[in-house]
Parts: sequence; C-alpha cells; structure tokens
Amino acid sequence: MTDFISRKGEPMTLEEWATAYEDASIRGVAFDLDVVPGVSVSTIWEGMSLPFRDGIFESVIMIEGKIDHDRTRRSHTEEGAILTHKSMVEQARKDGLSWVRKTH
Repeated sequence: MTDFISRKGEPMTLEEWATAYEDASIRGVAFDLDVVPGVSVSTIWEGMSLPFRDGIFESVIMIEGKIDHDRTRRSHTEEGAILTHKSMVEQARKDGLSWVRKTH
C-alpha cells in the first residue's frame, strides 16, 4: 500500500499529492550543479511511503548526468533530507573527481 505524505509529514490524498508533485518548486529541495566538474547532487521530495523504499525524500549523486544508484540516500523529514544533501555535497567535493574517472 502506498501512503502519500506532504513535505511536512502530513497525510495527503492521491489528488493532493499529484498536484503538489507536479510543481517543481514543491518537489525540489536542493540542487548543487557541478560540485566538482561532472558531479551534481540533487534532493527531492517524493512524498510516497512505499513498503520497499524507506523515506519520502531522495538525495542522489549524479555523475555526468547519470544517477549513481550506489550513492542514493532517503530521508523521512525535510530537515534530514537537507542534512543528507549537505553531507553528500561535502563527500562529492572530497571524492568527486575520482568518481568521474571511474566511469570512463
């Protein structure tokens, strides 16, 4: 069963979720383009609680525009998502160029 949850952690109907999810200003939490050349970090609100996925926010590392699924992280709260995003940006700054080299 899928539960729809607002950015504030409150239950939503499918219709409320769909309207909110279509709005990029609501869906987007943080985005850092080219933290190092070729490496970006993106965090979005997904708003769905699924049995096989933990958390309603998702933070991803993108290497040359492709999601690195091994570095994807999920969070339950917006505050947690922002902290996760900042941590991933710091990690990308530390290790990012080596990640890009491994993809070539």
